[in-house]
Amino acid sequence: MIRAPMAFGVVVVLTAALSGGCGHTSPFQKTHTVSEILASPSQYQGKDVKVEGKVTESLIAFQFGYFTLSDGTASIPIIPSRTYPKVGEKVTIKGTVRNSFVIGSAQLTVIEER
Repeated sequence: MIRAPMAFGVVVVLTAALSGGCGHTSPFQKTHTVSEILASPSQYQGKDVKVEGKVTESLIAFQFGYFTLSDGTASIPIIPSRTYPKVGEKVTIKGTVRNSFVIGSAQLTVIEER
């Protein structure tokens, strides 16, 4: 006889194992270019993305800051969740697109690392 908690655990494990091929995709599987994000920032606002590139600038002050990622198509500020990579380092960033501020026609779009 299988007890209820054990049966529930078996169902959860089987569901997780079988759902891998059901066509569900993670938002982090596709790598986006920075230029496509910046061309349509409202389309990406609040969405999870993955970008790859080289760190071209880094600014840290009082344990806060950002670094700039360039992928060859454009550059975008990244708000890191952990450590700050070194300038020149190649990185893959997974994060959420945020419009930090909008003043008239000017806006600053950033990726907040997750």
